[in-house]
Amino acid sequence: MPYGEVTNPVYGTKTPNPGVLISTKASAPVQAVFEGRVFRVFTMPNFGTCAALSHGSYSSIYCNLSLTYVSKGQQIDAGTTVGRAGTESAPKGSGVFFGLYDQEQSIDPTAWLSKQ
Repeated sequence: MPYGEVTNPVYGTKTPNPGVLISTKASAPVQAVFEGRVFRVFTMPNFGTCAALSHGSYSSIYCNLSLTYVSKGQQIDAGTTVGRAGTESAPKGSGVFFGLYDQEQSIDPTAWLSKQ
């Protein structure tokens, strides 16, 4: 699912999507895109378990995790495994929701994602 305004294919309604939904294999490792500090690990309706990281004035969020490997206050490096992607029974299936914020404003996160 792309960043920005998304149109529901059935109802035609438009809703903002503050991040991207990345398709991946169930339980695949989810890695931090940049070094930072974990400031929150929590559960959110329709997004499952999430980990939020601070990167100076930026923050990133990783949701729909089936497992988390980080805890609040932990300092991590880029590439550190934050957790595991969801499974088919998770709110977003085996996908991972990734959001990026500058202060509190969502921004398109695709430039922060490495091409694999």
